[in-house]
Amino acid sequence: MRVVGVKVKIEDEGQSNGSSTTAATITNPQSIGIVPREVPNDPIAISNFDFDPENRGKKAHAIIAGLVIKLQRPYGKLSTKESQFVIDILRALSQIPKIIEAVEMSLRLRWILMGIIGNCPTTRKACAFPDHFQRHSATLLEKVDQDLSIGETAVDEDTDSSSSPQPTRPARKRARSTTSASTPNRTARHQKSATNHPLMSGMMRGITVTQADKRRAYKIADKSIIIDPNVAGHNGLQMGQWWPLRHFAFRDGAHGSVMSGIAGGERSGAFSVVVSSGYEGMDEDHGNIVHYSAPSSHTNVDPNNAIITHQTKALQRSRLIGRSVRLFRTAAGSWKHVPSRGIRYDGLYSVVRESLKHNVKGGAYLHFTLIRNEDQPDIDISRPTGAEKRAFDRFMESI
Repeated sequence: MRVVGVKVKIEDEGQSNGSSTTAATITNPQSIGIVPREVPNDPIAISNFDFDPENRGKKAHAIIAGLVIKLQRPYGKLSTKESQFVIDILRALSQIPKIIEAVEMSLRLRWILMGIIGNCPTTRKACAFPDHFQRHSATLLEKVDQDLSIGETAVDEDTDSSSSPQPTRPARKRARSTTSASTPNRTARHQKSATNHPLMSGMMRGITVTQADKRRAYKIADKSIIIDPNVAGHNGLQMGQWWPLRHFAFRDGAHGSVMSGIAGGERSGAFSVVVSSGYEGMDEDHGNIVHYSAPSSHTNVDPNNAIITHQTKALQRSRLIGRSVRLFRTAAGSWKHVPSRGIRYDGLYSVVRESLKHNVKGGAYLHFTLIRNEDQPDIDISRPTGAEKRAFDRFMESI
C-alpha cells in the first residue's frame, strides 16, 4: 500500500486543541450542524448499513474512496452531507469492541482509516480530510494495530525491516509443513520442545503455535499475562534481555507491536523502536548512534511531501517532548553486534534530530538521529548465549 504525504502539525499538549475538536465533532455532530444518526456496532451490520441513503448498498470503503478522489481535486471540500457520512462511519468503527483479522479484511478498516488520514491507498496525490477526522482515524488505526498484534503475527520476524511499509495483513513466512492428507489443515502445536528445552519452556509462557497451509503462526493465548508496553523508560526490562520473536517481547511489555518498527501514539509519543534491516544508503546503525528512516521512506516519489504515518508522528512527538525510547535490535540489522537470532533490548535512546532527505527516487522522507543515553549499562552483546541459540534452533525445527 502506498502512503502519500499528509501534513499534520504536531503541537505541545498544552497548545493542542485537537482532542477537544475531535470529541466534539465525533460524539457531538451537532457542533458542526449535523444531525446524529443511530449507527450499528456489529461488523456484519456495519457492512450492510446504508451510510449514504441515496446510494443504498454502497459500502463504507467505497464512500471513502469517492471522497478521497474528490479531495484531491483543486479546492475539493467535503459538504455537510459528506461530513455526515465520514462521522457515521468513524462512529460505527469506533464502537466495534474487538478488531480481528477477518473484520479488518471484510470492512477494509485499514484502507478506510489510511485514506482519511491522507495516506491515499490508490493514488500518488495527497488528499486532505479535516484535521479532526485525521486525528480520530489515527487513534482508531492504533486500536486496529493493537488488537491485531495480540491475535496474529508473522513467523520468524528476524527478516522484517524496521522501517519497511507495514502490510495490510500480518505477513507469515513459509515454514516446513508437518501436515499430511490424513491430518487437519490447521493443527495446534503444544510445543514438544518447550518441555524438552528448559530455556524455551520459560520463553513460551502463554504462547501457542499453530500450523496451517505450510505457515506457522504464534498467538498470545493468555491475555492476562501481557504487560502494558505503553510505559516510558525501561519498563522493568534488563539490558540485553532477549526474545526469540516479537510476540514474546510484546507479551513482556517491551515493544507494543509485533509488526511495526515504531510503537506508541501521536499524542503520547513513541515508547520503543525496533532496528532491523535498514534501507541501503538511508539507515545506519553505529551502536550508540542510530540513523533511522521513517516508515515507507524508500517508496515515496514526491520530492515535496514526505510520507507521514501515525508511527512517524509518534517518533516526532518523542523528539518534541524530549522523552527517550526503548531500542531493540533484531538479527536482520546491519550493526556488527546485532543478536544472531531473535530480538534484543539495547537500552534507552533519545531522538535528537529530525531532518528531511531524499531517496534514490527523489522522494522526500524524514530521517531521525537517535543517540544512546548515558548513565546506563553497556550494550550486552552476549545475548543470545550459545545455550539460548541451540535451544531456539531445536525449538524452531521441532514444530
